[in-house]
Amino acid sequence: MRLADSTVSQVKAYPEIVSVVSEYVQLRRRGRNHVGLCPFHSEKTPSFTVSPEKHIFHCFGCHESGDLISFVQKIENLGFVEAIVYIAEKVGIEVEEDASSSTYDPESELRKRLRDILVIFKEKCQHYLSGYPEGVSYLRERNVNEQSQREFCLGYAPNSFNVLKEFESLGFTGEECLKAGILFKSDNGDLISRFRNRLIFPVLDYQGRSVGFGGRIFGSAQHGAKYVNSEETPLFYKRNLLYGLNSAKRGIKAHSFLLLVEGYMDVIMCHQFGFNNAVAAMGTSLTIDQAKKIKRFTDVVYLAMDSDEAGQASMERAYEVLSQQGITPYFVQLDTKDPADVLVEGGKEAFQACLESAIPVVEFQFLRLCKRFDKSKIEQVSKIVDGIVDYIKLEQDLIVKRHYIQSFSRKLDINEELVMAKMNKTSYNVSKKKFQYIRNAKTKIELAEEYLVGFSALNVSDRTLIFSEVSMADFKSEDLRVVAQVLKDSQVVGKDVLGLFESGSPQKLVGRLLIEMEEDSTLIKQKDSQIRQCIDVIQSQKKGIRAEELKRKIEALERSGDSDEVSELLLELQEIKMKRGTMDG
Repeated sequence: MRLADSTVSQVKAYPEIVSVVSEYVQLRRRGRNHVGLCPFHSEKTPSFTVSPEKHIFHCFGCHESGDLISFVQKIENLGFVEAIVYIAEKVGIEVEEDASSSTYDPESELRKRLRDILVIFKEKCQHYLSGYPEGVSYLRERNVNEQSQREFCLGYAPNSFNVLKEFESLGFTGEECLKAGILFKSDNGDLISRFRNRLIFPVLDYQGRSVGFGGRIFGSAQHGAKYVNSEETPLFYKRNLLYGLNSAKRGIKAHSFLLLVEGYMDVIMCHQFGFNNAVAAMGTSLTIDQAKKIKRFTDVVYLAMDSDEAGQASMERAYEVLSQQGITPYFVQLDTKDPADVLVEGGKEAFQACLESAIPVVEFQFLRLCKRFDKSKIEQVSKIVDGIVDYIKLEQDLIVKRHYIQSFSRKLDINEELVMAKMNKTSYNVSKKKFQYIRNAKTKIELAEEYLVGFSALNVSDRTLIFSEVSMADFKSEDLRVVAQVLKDSQVVGKDVLGLFESGSPQKLVGRLLIEMEEDSTLIKQKDSQIRQCIDVIQSQKKGIRAEELKRKIEALERSGDSDEVSELLLELQEIKMKRGTMDG
Protein backbone atom coordinates (compact mmCIF):
# COMPACT_ATOMS: atom_id res chain seq x y z
CA MET A 1 0.00 0.00 0.00
CA ARG A 2 1.41 3.36 -1.08
CA LEU A 3 -0.19 6.35 0.62
CA ALA A 4 -0.62 9.68 -1.13
CA ASP A 5 1.88 12.26 0.09
CA SER A 6 -1.04 14.54 1.01
CA THR A 7 -2.37 11.95 3.49
CA VAL A 8 1.05 11.53 5.10
CA SER A 9 1.55 15.30 5.30
CA GLN A 10 -1.83 15.89 6.93
CA VAL A 11 -1.20 13.22 9.57
CA LYS A 12 2.29 14.56 10.28
CA ALA A 13 0.85 18.05 10.68
CA TYR A 14 -2.06 16.95 12.90
CA PRO A 15 -1.68 19.15 15.99
CA GLU A 16 -3.78 17.37 18.63
CA ILE A 17 -1.15 14.95 19.95
CA VAL A 18 -2.46 15.37 23.51
CA SER A 19 -5.99 14.24 22.63
CA VAL A 20 -4.75 11.04 20.96
CA VAL A 21 -2.16 10.18 23.61
CA SER A 22 -4.79 10.79 26.31
CA GLU A 23 -6.65 7.73 25.05
CA TYR A 24 -3.73 5.65 26.28
CA VAL A 25 -2.24 7.72 29.12
CA GLN A 26 -3.90 9.78 31.85
CA LEU A 27 -2.27 13.16 31.37
CA ARG A 28 -2.34 16.27 33.53
CA ARG A 29 -1.11 19.73 32.61
CA ARG A 30 2.21 20.87 34.05
CA GLY A 31 3.25 24.27 32.77
CA ARG A 32 3.26 24.27 28.99
CA ASN A 33 3.29 20.48 28.74
CA HIS A 34 1.30 17.46 29.91
CA VAL A 35 2.70 14.63 32.04
CA GLY A 36 1.62 11.11 32.98
CA LEU A 37 2.82 7.61 33.77
CA CYS A 38 4.80 6.20 30.86
CA PRO A 39 2.96 3.50 28.89
CA PHE A 40 6.27 1.96 27.78
CA HIS A 41 7.76 1.08 31.16
CA SER A 42 6.58 0.63 34.74
CA GLU A 43 6.86 3.69 36.98
CA LYS A 44 5.12 5.27 39.95
CA THR A 45 6.16 8.89 39.39
CA PRO A 46 5.14 10.52 36.08
CA SER A 47 8.09 11.06 33.77
CA PHE A 48 6.25 10.81 30.45
CA THR A 49 5.93 14.31 28.93
CA VAL A 50 3.89 15.46 25.94
CA SER A 51 4.50 18.83 24.30
CA PRO A 52 1.39 20.20 22.53
CA GLU A 53 3.53 22.97 21.00
CA LYS A 54 6.27 20.74 19.62
CA HIS A 55 3.83 17.85 18.92
CA ILE A 56 6.25 15.37 20.48
CA PHE A 57 6.57 13.14 23.54
CA HIS A 58 9.55 12.12 25.66
CA CYS A 59 9.90 9.87 28.70
CA PHE A 60 12.64 10.95 31.09
CA GLY A 61 12.56 7.48 32.63
CA CYS A 62 13.01 5.06 29.72
CA HIS A 63 14.04 7.79 27.19
CA GLU A 64 11.46 6.91 24.52
CA SER A 65 10.86 9.89 22.22
CA GLY A 66 8.98 10.70 19.08
CA ASP A 67 6.00 12.31 17.44
CA LEU A 68 2.39 11.13 17.27
CA ILE A 69 3.13 8.66 14.48
CA SER A 70 5.97 6.94 16.33
CA PHE A 71 3.87 6.88 19.52
CA VAL A 72 1.05 5.02 17.74
CA GLN A 73 3.55 2.72 16.03
CA LYS A 74 5.00 1.67 19.35
CA ILE A 75 1.87 1.42 21.47
CA GLU A 76 -0.25 -0.30 18.81
CA ASN A 77 2.60 -2.41 17.37
CA LEU A 78 2.14 -0.98 13.87
CA GLY A 79 4.35 -0.22 10.91
CA PHE A 80 4.75 3.33 9.61
CA VAL A 81 2.06 3.14 6.91
CA GLU A 82 -0.31 1.29 9.26
CA ALA A 83 0.14 4.02 11.88
CA ILE A 84 -0.60 6.74 9.32
CA VAL A 85 -3.83 4.99 8.31
CA TYR A 86 -4.78 4.33 11.95
CA ILE A 87 -4.38 8.01 12.93
CA ALA A 88 -6.07 9.28 9.78
CA GLU A 89 -9.14 7.13 10.34
CA LYS A 90 -9.27 8.09 14.01
CA VAL A 91 -9.13 11.86 13.45
CA GLY A 92 -11.09 12.08 10.22
CA ILE A 93 -8.33 12.56 7.63
CA GLU A 94 -9.15 11.01 4.25
CA VAL A 95 -6.85 8.10 3.38
CA GLU A 96 -5.77 8.30 -0.25
CA GLU A 97 -3.50 5.92 -2.12
CA ASP A 98 -1.06 6.83 -4.86
CA ALA A 99 0.86 4.19 -6.77
CA SER A 100 3.58 6.71 -7.63
CA SER A 101 4.09 7.82 -4.02
CA SER A 102 7.44 7.32 -2.32
CA THR A 103 5.68 6.40 0.94
CA TYR A 104 6.22 2.66 0.98
CA ASP A 105 6.95 0.70 4.12
CA PRO A 106 8.06 -2.93 3.60
CA GLU A 107 7.30 -3.73 7.25
CA SER A 108 3.71 -2.50 6.95
CA GLU A 109 3.29 -4.40 3.67
CA LEU A 110 4.52 -7.63 5.29
CA ARG A 111 2.19 -7.16 8.24
CA LYS A 112 -0.73 -6.58 5.88
CA ARG A 113 -0.01 -9.88 4.12
CA LEU A 114 0.31 -11.66 7.47
CA ARG A 115 -3.07 -10.24 8.52
CA ASP A 116 -4.57 -11.50 5.27
CA ILE A 117 -3.19 -14.98 5.99
CA LEU A 118 -4.66 -14.99 9.49
CA VAL A 119 -8.10 -13.86 8.28
CA ILE A 120 -8.17 -16.54 5.58
CA PHE A 121 -7.01 -19.24 8.03
CA LYS A 122 -9.70 -18.17 10.51
CA GLU A 123 -12.45 -18.28 7.89
CA LYS A 124 -11.35 -21.66 6.54
CA CYS A 125 -11.35 -23.14 10.05
CA GLN A 126 -14.84 -21.75 10.68
CA HIS A 127 -15.97 -23.43 7.48
CA TYR A 128 -14.33 -26.74 8.43
CA LEU A 129 -16.05 -26.80 11.83
CA SER A 130 -19.51 -27.08 10.29
CA GLY A 131 -18.42 -30.21 8.38
CA TYR A 132 -16.82 -32.04 11.30
CA PRO A 133 -19.40 -33.34 13.80
CA GLU A 134 -16.69 -34.27 16.33
CA GLY A 135 -15.84 -30.61 16.93
CA VAL A 136 -19.48 -29.50 16.98
CA SER A 137 -20.30 -32.31 19.39
CA TYR A 138 -17.49 -31.30 21.76
CA LEU A 139 -18.68 -27.67 21.83
CA ARG A 140 -22.22 -28.86 22.46
CA GLU A 141 -20.98 -30.95 25.39
CA ARG A 142 -19.30 -27.84 26.76
CA ASN A 143 -22.62 -25.96 26.33
CA VAL A 144 -21.24 -23.49 23.78
CA ASN A 145 -24.16 -22.37 21.65
CA GLU A 146 -24.07 -21.41 17.97
CA GLN A 147 -24.22 -17.68 18.70
CA SER A 148 -21.07 -17.93 20.84
CA GLN A 149 -19.37 -19.99 18.13
CA ARG A 150 -20.05 -17.19 15.66
CA GLU A 151 -19.19 -14.34 18.04
CA PHE A 152 -15.79 -15.83 18.88
CA CYS A 153 -15.20 -17.20 15.34
CA LEU A 154 -14.57 -20.74 16.63
CA GLY A 155 -13.28 -23.22 14.08
CA TYR A 156 -11.61 -26.56 13.44
CA ALA A 157 -8.37 -27.46 11.65
CA PRO A 158 -8.60 -31.07 10.43
CA ASN A 159 -5.63 -33.25 9.53
CA SER A 160 -6.75 -33.02 5.92
CA PHE A 161 -6.19 -29.23 5.86
CA ASN A 162 -2.95 -28.91 3.85
CA VAL A 163 -2.13 -25.39 5.01
CA LEU A 164 1.05 -24.91 2.98
CA LYS A 165 -0.48 -26.14 -0.27
CA GLU A 166 -3.69 -24.13 0.07
CA PHE A 167 -1.95 -20.87 0.93
CA GLU A 168 0.65 -21.26 -1.81
CA SER A 169 -2.25 -21.64 -4.24
CA LEU A 170 -3.52 -18.27 -2.99
CA GLY A 171 -0.20 -16.55 -3.73
CA PHE A 172 1.39 -16.69 -0.28
CA THR A 173 4.79 -18.22 0.48
CA GLY A 174 5.65 -20.81 3.08
CA GLU A 175 7.92 -18.26 4.75
CA GLU A 176 5.00 -15.84 5.11
CA CYS A 177 2.83 -18.58 6.62
CA LEU A 178 5.68 -19.38 8.99
CA LYS A 179 5.89 -15.71 10.05
CA ALA A 180 2.11 -15.62 10.50
CA GLY A 181 2.41 -18.52 12.95
CA ILE A 182 0.14 -21.06 11.25
CA LEU A 183 3.12 -23.23 10.28
CA PHE A 184 6.22 -24.32 12.18
CA LYS A 185 9.52 -25.72 10.96
CA SER A 186 10.42 -29.26 11.97
CA ASP A 187 13.91 -30.38 12.93
CA ASN A 188 14.55 -31.51 9.35
CA GLY A 189 13.32 -28.22 7.91
CA ASP A 190 9.81 -29.22 6.80
CA LEU A 191 6.96 -26.72 7.18
CA ILE A 192 4.14 -28.29 9.18
CA SER A 193 0.73 -27.05 10.25
CA ARG A 194 0.81 -25.88 13.87
CA PHE A 195 -2.87 -26.58 14.58
CA ARG A 196 -3.63 -30.03 13.17
CA ASN A 197 -6.82 -31.75 14.34
CA ARG A 198 -7.64 -29.11 16.91
CA LEU A 199 -10.48 -26.79 17.77
CA ILE A 200 -9.42 -23.27 16.82
CA PHE A 201 -9.88 -20.23 19.04
CA PRO A 202 -8.93 -17.13 17.02
CA VAL A 203 -7.22 -14.44 19.06
CA LEU A 204 -8.24 -10.91 18.08
CA ASP A 205 -6.71 -7.67 19.30
CA TYR A 206 -8.96 -5.08 20.90
CA GLN A 207 -9.71 -3.61 17.46
CA GLY A 208 -11.01 -6.96 16.24
CA ARG A 209 -8.04 -7.84 14.00
CA SER A 210 -6.84 -11.45 13.84
CA VAL A 211 -3.40 -11.75 15.38
CA GLY A 212 -3.06 -15.42 16.34
CA PHE A 213 -4.77 -18.63 17.43
CA GLY A 214 -5.17 -21.13 20.20
CA GLY A 215 -5.74 -24.78 19.31
CA ARG A 216 -7.31 -27.33 21.69
CA ILE A 217 -7.35 -31.10 21.41
CA PHE A 218 -10.59 -32.90 22.17
CA GLY A 219 -11.54 -36.53 22.48
CA SER A 220 -9.70 -39.30 24.30
CA ALA A 221 -7.96 -40.51 21.14
CA GLN A 222 -6.03 -37.28 20.66
CA HIS A 223 -2.50 -36.82 21.92
CA GLY A 224 -0.22 -33.88 22.61
CA ALA A 225 -0.46 -30.72 24.65
CA LYS A 226 -4.00 -29.74 25.63
CA TYR A 227 -3.55 -26.28 24.13
CA VAL A 228 -1.18 -25.03 21.45
CA ASN A 229 -0.96 -21.26 21.01
CA SER A 230 0.64 -19.08 18.38
CA GLU A 231 4.26 -18.25 19.04
CA GLU A 232 5.50 -14.67 19.00
CA THR A 233 5.11 -13.16 15.53
CA PRO A 234 5.23 -9.61 14.12
CA LEU A 235 1.51 -9.44 15.06
CA PHE A 236 1.18 -11.73 18.07
CA TYR A 237 2.63 -10.37 21.33
CA LYS A 238 1.14 -12.56 24.03
CA ARG A 239 2.19 -10.24 26.86
CA ASN A 240 0.15 -7.40 25.33
CA LEU A 241 -3.06 -9.29 24.46
CA LEU A 242 -6.27 -9.95 26.37
CA TYR A 243 -8.51 -12.63 24.90
CA GLY A 244 -12.04 -11.36 24.32
CA LEU A 245 -11.27 -7.66 24.81
CA ASN A 246 -12.73 -6.71 21.45
CA SER A 247 -16.07 -8.25 22.44
CA ALA A 248 -15.84 -6.96 26.03
CA LYS A 249 -15.18 -3.24 25.41
CA ARG A 250 -18.80 -2.15 25.56
CA GLY A 251 -19.57 -4.49 28.44
CA ILE A 252 -16.70 -3.10 30.53
CA LYS A 253 -18.07 0.40 30.05
CA ALA A 254 -21.63 -0.69 30.90
CA HIS A 255 -20.64 -2.63 34.04
CA SER A 256 -17.90 -0.18 35.12
CA PHE A 257 -15.50 -3.06 35.79
CA LEU A 258 -13.58 -5.76 33.94
CA LEU A 259 -13.98 -9.44 34.75
CA LEU A 260 -10.65 -11.27 34.46
CA VAL A 261 -10.82 -15.06 34.03
CA GLU A 262 -8.22 -17.62 33.02
CA GLY A 263 -9.17 -19.46 29.85
CA TYR A 264 -10.79 -19.21 26.43
CA MET A 265 -13.80 -21.25 27.51
CA ASP A 266 -14.33 -19.17 30.65
CA VAL A 267 -14.47 -16.01 28.55
CA ILE A 268 -16.87 -17.54 26.03
CA MET A 269 -19.26 -18.88 28.67
CA CYS A 270 -19.25 -15.60 30.61
CA HIS A 271 -20.28 -13.73 27.47
CA GLN A 272 -22.86 -16.38 26.59
CA PHE A 273 -24.53 -15.91 29.98
CA GLY A 274 -24.57 -12.12 29.72
CA PHE A 275 -21.32 -11.25 31.51
CA ASN A 276 -19.94 -9.51 28.45
CA ASN A 277 -17.16 -7.71 30.33
CA ALA A 278 -15.00 -10.85 30.67
CA VAL A 279 -11.49 -11.24 29.24
CA ALA A 280 -8.55 -13.56 29.85
CA ALA A 281 -4.82 -12.92 29.98
CA MET A 282 -2.82 -14.64 27.27
CA GLY A 283 -0.28 -16.67 29.22
CA THR A 284 0.07 -18.00 32.72
CA SER A 285 -0.12 -14.65 34.49
CA LEU A 286 -1.14 -11.06 33.93
CA THR A 287 1.62 -8.82 32.57
CA ILE A 288 2.29 -5.12 33.11
CA ASP A 289 1.47 -4.43 29.44
CA GLN A 290 -1.90 -6.14 29.83
CA ALA A 291 -2.61 -4.20 33.03
CA LYS A 292 -1.84 -0.93 31.26
CA LYS A 293 -4.30 -1.88 28.53
CA ILE A 294 -6.95 -2.63 31.17
CA LYS A 295 -6.29 0.79 32.74
CA ARG A 296 -7.45 2.43 29.52
CA PHE A 297 -10.93 0.95 30.04
CA THR A 298 -11.50 0.77 33.81
CA ASP A 299 -10.01 1.20 37.29
CA VAL A 300 -11.79 -1.84 38.78
CA VAL A 301 -11.12 -5.53 38.03
CA TYR A 302 -12.87 -8.62 39.41
CA LEU A 303 -10.56 -11.64 39.48
CA ALA A 304 -12.49 -14.88 38.86
CA MET A 305 -9.59 -17.32 38.90
CA ASP A 306 -9.58 -21.11 39.32
CA SER A 307 -9.40 -22.22 42.94
CA ASP A 308 -6.34 -24.49 42.48
CA GLU A 309 -2.77 -23.45 43.32
CA ALA A 310 -2.10 -22.21 39.79
CA GLY A 311 -5.24 -20.05 39.99
CA GLN A 312 -4.17 -18.62 43.32
CA ALA A 313 -0.72 -17.81 41.94
CA SER A 314 -2.36 -16.08 38.97
CA MET A 315 -4.54 -14.06 41.35
CA GLU A 316 -1.57 -12.93 43.41
CA ARG A 317 0.40 -11.89 40.32
CA ALA A 318 -2.64 -10.08 38.91
CA TYR A 319 -3.10 -8.20 42.18
CA GLU A 320 0.50 -7.05 42.14
CA VAL A 321 0.54 -5.70 38.58
CA LEU A 322 -2.97 -4.22 38.76
CA SER A 323 -2.23 -2.38 42.00
CA GLN A 324 0.91 -0.88 40.48
CA GLN A 325 -1.28 0.66 37.78
CA GLY A 326 -3.74 2.14 40.29
CA ILE A 327 -6.42 -0.48 39.57
CA THR A 328 -8.54 -1.86 42.41
CA PRO A 329 -8.77 -5.69 42.23
CA TYR A 330 -11.57 -7.72 43.84
CA PHE A 331 -11.45 -11.47 44.36
CA VAL A 332 -14.42 -13.58 43.25
CA GLN A 333 -14.71 -16.72 45.41
CA LEU A 334 -15.75 -19.72 43.28
CA ASP A 335 -15.00 -22.54 45.77
CA THR A 336 -13.71 -25.50 43.75
CA LYS A 337 -15.04 -24.48 40.35
CA ASP A 338 -13.98 -22.28 37.46
CA PRO A 339 -16.34 -19.62 36.01
CA ALA A 340 -17.55 -21.88 33.17
CA ASP A 341 -18.50 -24.63 35.65
CA VAL A 342 -20.40 -22.21 37.89
CA LEU A 343 -22.34 -20.82 34.93
CA VAL A 344 -23.23 -24.20 33.41
CA GLU A 345 -24.16 -25.84 36.71
CA GLY A 346 -25.72 -22.91 38.58
CA GLY A 347 -26.72 -20.51 35.82
CA LYS A 348 -26.45 -16.75 35.64
CA GLU A 349 -27.85 -16.22 39.15
CA ALA A 350 -25.20 -18.38 40.83
CA PHE A 351 -22.36 -16.53 39.13
CA GLN A 352 -23.95 -13.15 39.82
CA ALA A 353 -24.09 -14.09 43.51
CA CYS A 354 -20.35 -14.83 43.40
CA LEU A 355 -19.66 -11.42 41.90
CA GLU A 356 -21.81 -9.66 44.51
CA SER A 357 -19.90 -11.37 47.33
CA ALA A 358 -16.49 -10.43 45.89
CA ILE A 359 -14.12 -8.74 48.33
CA PRO A 360 -10.90 -6.73 47.87
CA VAL A 361 -7.92 -9.02 47.33
CA VAL A 362 -6.18 -7.63 50.43
CA GLU A 363 -9.09 -8.72 52.61
CA PHE A 364 -9.25 -12.13 50.93
CA GLN A 365 -5.56 -12.72 51.57
CA PHE A 366 -5.98 -11.67 55.19
CA LEU A 367 -8.81 -14.20 55.64
CA ARG A 368 -6.69 -16.94 54.03
CA LEU A 369 -3.83 -16.20 56.40
CA CYS A 370 -6.15 -16.22 59.42
CA LYS A 371 -7.41 -19.67 58.40
CA ARG A 372 -3.86 -20.91 57.96
CA PHE A 373 -2.43 -19.51 61.21
CA ASP A 374 -3.87 -19.42 64.73
CA LYS A 375 -4.27 -15.73 65.60
CA SER A 376 -4.66 -16.58 69.29
CA LYS A 377 -0.92 -17.31 69.37
CA ILE A 378 1.37 -14.29 69.07
CA GLU A 379 4.04 -16.11 67.03
CA GLN A 380 1.32 -17.05 64.53
CA VAL A 381 0.07 -13.46 64.48
CA SER A 382 3.54 -12.37 63.41
CA LYS A 383 3.31 -14.74 60.42
CA ILE A 384 -0.08 -13.30 59.47
CA VAL A 385 1.34 -9.78 59.54
CA ASP A 386 4.38 -10.88 57.53
CA GLY A 387 2.05 -12.35 54.93
CA ILE A 388 -0.19 -9.32 54.55
CA VAL A 389 2.13 -6.30 54.66
CA ASP A 390 3.33 -6.76 51.07
CA TYR A 391 -0.29 -6.57 49.90
CA ILE A 392 -0.99 -3.44 51.96
CA LYS A 393 2.11 -1.74 50.56
CA LEU A 394 0.86 -2.16 47.00
CA GLU A 395 -2.21 -0.06 47.73
CA GLN A 396 -1.83 3.33 46.02
CA ASP A 397 -4.43 5.22 48.06
CA LEU A 398 -3.05 6.30 51.47
CA ILE A 399 -6.55 6.39 52.99
CA VAL A 400 -7.25 2.81 51.89
CA LYS A 401 -3.82 1.71 53.09
CA ARG A 402 -4.45 3.29 56.50
CA HIS A 403 -7.87 1.62 56.70
CA TYR A 404 -6.36 -1.84 56.22
CA ILE A 405 -3.68 -1.23 58.82
CA GLN A 406 -6.30 -0.16 61.37
CA SER A 407 -8.75 -2.94 60.48
CA PHE A 408 -6.24 -5.81 60.51
CA SER A 409 -4.56 -4.54 63.68
CA ARG A 410 -7.90 -4.47 65.44
CA LYS A 411 -8.83 -7.99 64.28
CA LEU A 412 -5.44 -9.32 65.39
CA ASP A 413 -5.63 -7.39 68.67
CA ILE A 414 -2.24 -5.74 68.16
CA ASN A 415 -1.02 -2.15 68.03
CA GLU A 416 -1.03 -0.44 64.62
CA GLU A 417 2.58 0.62 65.14
CA LEU A 418 3.64 -3.04 65.04
CA VAL A 419 2.19 -3.43 61.55
CA MET A 420 3.80 -0.15 60.49
CA ALA A 421 7.14 -1.36 61.84
CA LYS A 422 6.87 -4.53 59.74
CA MET A 423 6.04 -2.47 56.66
CA ASN A 424 8.95 -0.09 57.18
CA LYS A 425 11.34 -2.96 57.75
CA THR A 426 10.43 -4.67 54.48
CA SER A 427 9.55 -1.64 52.43
CA TYR A 428 10.63 -1.53 48.83
CA ASN A 429 13.73 0.45 48.05
CA VAL A 430 11.87 3.02 45.96
CA SER A 431 12.81 6.67 46.03
CA LYS A 432 10.06 8.92 47.37
CA LYS A 433 11.38 11.94 45.56
CA LYS A 434 9.48 13.24 42.60
CA PHE A 435 11.15 12.94 39.22
CA GLN A 436 13.76 15.58 38.67
CA TYR A 437 15.85 16.35 35.63
CA ILE A 438 19.46 15.33 35.99
CA ARG A 439 20.92 18.44 34.43
CA ASN A 440 22.48 19.61 37.66
CA ALA A 441 24.53 16.41 37.83
CA LYS A 442 26.21 17.21 34.50
CA THR A 443 29.42 19.11 33.96
CA LYS A 444 29.49 22.57 32.43
CA ILE A 445 30.90 21.13 29.21
CA GLU A 446 28.20 18.44 28.97
CA LEU A 447 25.48 21.05 29.46
CA ALA A 448 27.07 23.39 26.91
CA GLU A 449 27.14 20.64 24.28
CA GLU A 450 23.50 19.73 24.94
CA TYR A 451 22.32 23.35 24.86
CA LEU A 452 24.10 24.04 21.58
CA VAL A 453 22.55 20.98 19.92
CA GLY A 454 19.18 21.90 21.41
CA PHE A 455 19.32 25.47 20.10
CA SER A 456 20.48 24.14 16.73
CA ALA A 457 17.43 21.89 16.56
CA LEU A 458 15.09 24.85 17.13
CA ASN A 459 16.38 27.49 14.71
CA VAL A 460 18.32 27.41 11.44
CA SER A 461 20.02 30.80 11.88
CA ASP A 462 21.22 29.85 15.37
CA ARG A 463 22.42 26.58 13.89
CA THR A 464 24.49 28.40 11.29
CA LEU A 465 26.08 30.61 13.94
CA ILE A 466 26.88 27.71 16.27
CA PHE A 467 28.49 25.50 13.63
CA SER A 468 30.52 28.39 12.26
CA GLU A 469 32.39 28.44 15.58
CA VAL A 470 32.05 24.87 16.85
CA SER A 471 33.27 21.86 14.85
CA MET A 472 32.06 18.27 15.05
CA ALA A 473 35.34 17.24 16.66
CA ASP A 474 34.63 19.61 19.56
CA PHE A 475 31.78 17.41 20.86
CA LYS A 476 32.92 14.90 23.44
CA SER A 477 29.56 13.04 23.40
CA GLU A 478 29.32 10.64 20.46
CA ASP A 479 25.50 10.86 20.32
CA LEU A 480 25.61 14.67 20.34
CA ARG A 481 28.27 14.60 17.63
CA VAL A 482 26.03 12.38 15.45
CA VAL A 483 23.05 14.71 15.95
CA ALA A 484 25.15 17.82 15.32
CA GLN A 485 26.50 16.43 12.06
CA VAL A 486 23.01 15.66 10.77
CA LEU A 487 21.67 19.07 11.84
CA LYS A 488 24.60 20.91 10.24
CA ASP A 489 23.53 19.70 6.79
CA SER A 490 19.77 20.12 7.31
CA GLN A 491 17.18 22.90 7.21
CA VAL A 492 14.66 20.95 9.33
CA VAL A 493 13.64 22.35 12.74
CA GLY A 494 11.49 21.40 15.74
CA LYS A 495 9.75 18.05 15.91
CA ASP A 496 10.62 17.31 12.27
CA VAL A 497 14.23 16.85 13.41
CA LEU A 498 13.13 13.52 14.93
CA GLY A 499 12.43 12.25 11.44
CA LEU A 500 16.08 12.69 10.47
CA PHE A 501 17.04 9.74 12.69
CA GLU A 502 16.14 6.10 12.90
CA SER A 503 14.75 5.08 16.29
CA GLY A 504 17.64 4.88 18.72
CA SER A 505 19.85 6.96 20.99
CA PRO A 506 20.18 10.07 18.75
CA GLN A 507 16.41 10.33 18.21
CA LYS A 508 15.70 9.89 21.92
CA LEU A 509 18.34 12.48 22.73
CA VAL A 510 16.73 15.04 20.40
CA GLY A 511 13.30 14.38 21.89
CA ARG A 512 14.58 14.97 25.40
CA LEU A 513 16.40 18.18 24.48
CA LEU A 514 13.35 19.64 22.71
CA ILE A 515 11.14 18.97 25.74
CA GLU A 516 13.68 20.15 28.32
CA MET A 517 14.47 23.39 26.52
CA GLU A 518 10.79 24.14 26.03
CA GLU A 519 10.21 23.81 29.77
CA ASP A 520 13.14 26.11 30.62
CA SER A 521 11.59 29.51 29.79
CA THR A 522 14.62 31.41 31.13
CA LEU A 523 16.91 29.54 28.78
CA ILE A 524 14.82 30.48 25.74
CA LYS A 525 14.42 34.13 26.79
CA GLN A 526 18.19 34.48 27.16
CA LYS A 527 18.92 32.49 24.02
CA ASP A 528 21.57 34.74 22.47
CA SER A 529 23.63 35.10 25.62
CA GLN A 530 23.26 31.40 26.42
CA ILE A 531 24.51 30.40 22.99
CA ARG A 532 27.51 32.73 23.36
CA GLN A 533 28.33 31.32 26.80
CA CYS A 534 28.08 27.73 25.56
CA ILE A 535 30.32 28.41 22.58
CA ASP A 536 32.85 30.03 24.93
CA VAL A 537 32.76 26.96 27.19
CA ILE A 538 33.44 24.63 24.24
CA GLN A 539 36.23 26.83 22.90
CA SER A 540 37.73 27.19 26.35
CA GLN A 541 37.72 23.42 26.65
CA LYS A 542 39.45 23.12 23.25
CA LYS A 543 42.09 25.63 24.34
CA GLY A 544 42.55 23.74 27.59
CA ILE A 545 43.26 20.55 25.65
CA ARG A 546 45.75 22.44 23.46
CA ALA A 547 47.38 23.93 26.57
CA GLU A 548 47.95 20.45 28.05
CA GLU A 549 49.36 19.29 24.75
CA LEU A 550 51.78 22.30 24.69
CA LYS A 551 52.92 21.59 28.25
CA ARG A 552 53.85 18.02 27.34
CA LYS A 553 55.77 19.19 24.28
CA ILE A 554 57.60 21.91 26.24
CA GLU A 555 58.69 19.39 28.89
CA ALA A 556 60.00 17.06 26.19
CA LEU A 557 61.88 19.86 24.39
CA GLU A 558 63.41 21.15 27.61
CA ARG A 559 64.84 17.71 28.25
CA SER A 560 66.33 17.67 24.73
CA GLY A 561 67.68 21.25 25.00
CA ASP A 562 65.77 22.79 22.04
CA SER A 563 65.31 26.28 23.53
CA ASP A 564 64.17 28.07 20.33
CA GLU A 565 61.06 25.95 19.83
CA VAL A 566 60.38 26.04 23.56
CA SER A 567 60.14 29.83 23.38
CA GLU A 568 57.59 29.66 20.56
CA LEU A 569 55.46 27.13 22.39
CA LEU A 570 55.63 29.12 25.63
CA LEU A 571 54.36 32.19 23.77
CA GLU A 572 51.41 30.20 22.36
CA LEU A 573 50.71 28.77 25.81
CA GLN A 574 50.66 32.24 27.34
CA GLU A 575 48.22 33.49 24.70
CA ILE A 576 45.90 30.57 25.39
CA LYS A 577 45.96 31.25 29.12
CA MET A 578 45.10 34.90 28.54
CA LYS A 579 42.17 34.05 26.22
CA ARG A 580 40.84 31.36 28.58
CA GLY A 581 41.04 33.82 31.43
CA THR A 582 38.95 36.30 29.43
CA MET A 583 36.36 33.59 28.61
CA ASP A 584 36.19 32.32 32.18
CA GLY A 585 35.81 35.86 33.47
